[in-house]
Amino acid sequence: METSHVSTFASEILEEIKTLLHGLISGKKCRRRKVVVNAEEVPSAQQCVFILTVEDSVEEILDDIDEHCMINNFNLDEQSKEVILAGLGRGNGKLVVKIWKGSARWWNLNSNSVDSPSKIARLEVAGYKDAGLSIQRFNEYGLLSLEEKEGKHVVDEILIKSPIIIPEILFFSLDNVVPNQQNEFYHPWALIEFIGNDTYYLTKNEWIQDNHFIRNMIKDREEFGFVEPHPRHGRVSVELCLDYALHVLKVVILPIHCAFFLRSFSNNFLKDKEMDTDNVCNTSRAQNIRSSPYRYHDMVSIYSKALAQLKHKLPSIQNDINSCAYVKLKSILFNYEMCVKRLVSESQSMENNIKNDIPPVLCHMDLQPQNMIFIRKKITIDSVNDFFGNVNSIASVLDWEEACYADPRFDLILFCRKVLANRGQADFIWDQYAKSIKSVLKVKQVLIGNIEPWLKLECVHSLTTLVLQAMDLIGGGRNPWEKKIDLFAKIDREFSR
Repeated sequence: METSHVSTFASEILEEIKTLLHGLISGKKCRRRKVVVNAEEVPSAQQCVFILTVEDSVEEILDDIDEHCMINNFNLDEQSKEVILAGLGRGNGKLVVKIWKGSARWWNLNSNSVDSPSKIARLEVAGYKDAGLSIQRFNEYGLLSLEEKEGKHVVDEILIKSPIIIPEILFFSLDNVVPNQQNEFYHPWALIEFIGNDTYYLTKNEWIQDNHFIRNMIKDREEFGFVEPHPRHGRVSVELCLDYALHVLKVVILPIHCAFFLRSFSNNFLKDKEMDTDNVCNTSRAQNIRSSPYRYHDMVSIYSKALAQLKHKLPSIQNDINSCAYVKLKSILFNYEMCVKRLVSESQSMENNIKNDIPPVLCHMDLQPQNMIFIRKKITIDSVNDFFGNVNSIASVLDWEEACYADPRFDLILFCRKVLANRGQADFIWDQYAKSIKSVLKVKQVLIGNIEPWLKLECVHSLTTLVLQAMDLIGGGRNPWEKKIDLFAKIDREFSR
């Protein structure tokens, strides 16, 4: 296995996985075959991700290897072994390995000092499982339930059967491990189903992977009044981002959210359709991630605590920075405090409006193209104009690292703010979402409300993380590419917004 330029802990884990796969595959052969496992590292912001390719070489007798010894350290029962082998088959000999080493997230203000890698790993695994089950149940039962209530012709106009495939978690190193102080700082890992060219789902549907859309993302884009640089992945161009947003809304956001809404409002939806209440919608809780879903006021409380931390820190750094920088930080902190106070008032107003109390859902929080697998039909010559306007069709959604059980408007506002380019586009998608879920939510006459308070929240969130970075209080989180002067300029642009 090629593991050059890979950290020691990742190399050790890859060797463990190689041993596991060798034992599983050898044990299935009439005669032993040498199993070759190649690892290709995939760029990731804070975790280690590899694509493993498993190949059988020429037949050999391996009398000195006992496959039972290879796999007994993993405590796998027969069903678990079959799950891994089936996933390997669907992936045409490929698997994805994810090793968690960082824990910075939107919810913890991009800090690695708040949560452990093990906690984040459990949450992401829960996200994959919940998302897959939600889409499956919505396609099988959700649309039927709505059609029986609203009429098929009405439902067809707003909701469609989702073609999305969520990769299956084939093995998770923390399964059946009770969280404790010792294993919370262990580097957990998972085997995840690989979806790409020549794999089962794409071959069955005569699809091929097409990265044209991702390759054509732009590094600088005008967003809500200012040009913003995006040196890592880029952003969807202004001309295409609305088409892309509509596609994601139809095939990802609405099916997952509506599965949760139907569970909340329909007494018969679960019982009549034999939906598994212990798995869907509750995996995050079962994983001890968070006892209650995130609401607007929860994040406002987090910003208020960050403000107190910043005010306490500012005097102590006066002698460590030049006077101009200190004056600038003092001014920034004053304006930031005003923003937080306004947001507190906004939160209190929202709490008094019961119609804004929408049932929580599974939120992805990062529905950018780099987290999608795009496909087109093999017979299609023009890969750009396939399926959905100017956007390739989406086959799968990856990277559930930010996933959380929360108010659905968190998912929607991050989508509007980070994917879309201006207020007009954001208003349009917000309204489309509201219209689409009207038939689902009207049981309780729930309204998603105006986008304005959520735009304010997202702006304050961005300011919080930027100011923490500027004062070196991010706690070892994701390293910003910006220099201090760039951070100050970005903060000024957020205040203007």
